[in-house]
Amino acid sequence: MTTIRLVGLTKRFGDVVAIQDVNLQVNDGELLVLMGPSGCGKSVILRLIAGLEESSEGEIWIGERRVDNLAPKDRDVAILFQNDALDSQMTVYENIAVSLELRNVAREDIEPRVHHAAEMVDIVELLPRPARRLSKAQRIQAALARALAPAPAALLMDDLLSNLQAKARTRTRAELVNWLHQAGLTAVYTTHDHEEAMAIGHRVAVMTAGKIQQIHAARE
Repeated sequence: MTTIRLVGLTKRFGDVVAIQDVNLQVNDGELLVLMGPSGCGKSVILRLIAGLEESSEGEIWIGERRVDNLAPKDRDVAILFQNDALDSQMTVYENIAVSLELRNVAREDIEPRVHHAAEMVDIVELLPRPARRLSKAQRIQAALARALAPAPAALLMDDLLSNLQAKARTRTRAELVNWLHQAGLTAVYTTHDHEEAMAIGHRVAVMTAGKIQQIHAARE
């Protein structure tokens, strides 16, 4: 069972308080959306959970482990940004395989796990294709497969679909919900878009000025 629990989480950058006394639980298998304007602190929360920033105060729990004192590689979470960071010179297969090689997965297990991740996001036919030949939506699928292949405990997504045109964005967010449901992952997604938040999240946490103002149900 994987939950994410934030207790009194605060982050300061010098005299600037980015988030203040955030208390939040993301339930096992839930997709929770942090929604708010640019600069409200939603991306800071993701970076703190992933270990890319150090908290000033508070605790971060993933499952039964307190992780705010652990290195990013030891937290068992994957994080995806708008910039997918795929290696354009490598094939989709190679990009996914690298995520497993970095975790010292046995060589004989890499191919089946790459194919399993590709099947989950419907890109098996793209595995031989160089990443530079992917559309923006396909790059998101490939990056998601790369994140899912190591079977992380939780997935963090920072405004993942914002670079897509409206039609592709609407289609991809519907597919994203289905893919994450199949994976059964606990996940956190950030966006400033109310419609997107309501379409994607089980619950939506509304943020302003570094604080969570309210949390409400979005979809069943």
